[in-house]
Amino acid sequence: MSPEAAGNKTKDFSSFIFANRRFISSGALVICLILKWVLGGRSTLPLWGIGAGVVVLGLLFRVYSAAYLCGRHIVTKIEAEQLCVSGPFAHVRNPLYIGNFIVGVGCVLAFNEWYGWVAFFLEFGLMYSVIIPYEERFLSGKFGRDYDDYKAAASRFFPRLKAYPKCTETTPLFGKAAWGEKFHALVLAAAFVLLYFLFVR
Repeated sequence: MSPEAAGNKTKDFSSFIFANRRFISSGALVICLILKWVLGGRSTLPLWGIGAGVVVLGLLFRVYSAAYLCGRHIVTKIEAEQLCVSGPFAHVRNPLYIGNFIVGVGCVLAFNEWYGWVAFFLEFGLMYSVIIPYEERFLSGKFGRDYDDYKAAASRFFPRLKAYPKCTETTPLFGKAAWGEKFHALVLAAAFVLLYFLFVR
């Protein structure tokens, strides 16, 4: 296989993972619930409540972050009309994925099984090890030096107190961002209802 063909296959795979990232995460959640039911697991009301609270915090952080993307964050094809470096993006490059991490921690807390932690870290680590480099290659190719400067100043996952010096003012669209989270919210609400009635003792 030629290097060009290998590169195209890698790009196709990355594009597939990016386009289906919502369904991959939701599928992992469903599989864990089925596994818990088959193995006869249980949870407790305090853990369920704490987990639900953490999930809500994660979703709110996602809405806050997505508002600076004008609510255009639920897409199946990678795109960017402009480089977003305002709001939370001025401090960290992937605030939406931090929100996903918080949501995942909340789910695992409520799930209350050791293999939930294993499944979560595997799913999160493997998926974003594909998605993030894919996005970075796209942004670097489109915005060139502007993105390279931003990448050097802002970390992937660990927010910095000092904002990116070239931060531009953007009007956040919170309503549009919240509407874009309806799929996540419905899936998580359904999962937590099932978790409560089937496993909370």
